[in-house]
Amino acid sequence: RDMVNVLVGTIAQTSLVIIPLYLILHENISLLISIGILMGCVIILKINWWNKLDLDFHKT
Repeated sequence: RDMVNVLVGTIAQTSLVIIPLYLILHENISLLISIGILMGCVIILKINWWNKLDLDFHKT
């Protein structure tokens, strides 16, 4: 589970760098695709990582 979260987080961080570049270069379709990828990563991390933080904390 942690390796998947690292991979998804890396993709999200890359999207955060690419989105402003596409905005400045007026690459609208690429910008929308990157925003969609970022939103997908956020949803995956919310479900797979954030929601399970409290559960993991109480186990230890």
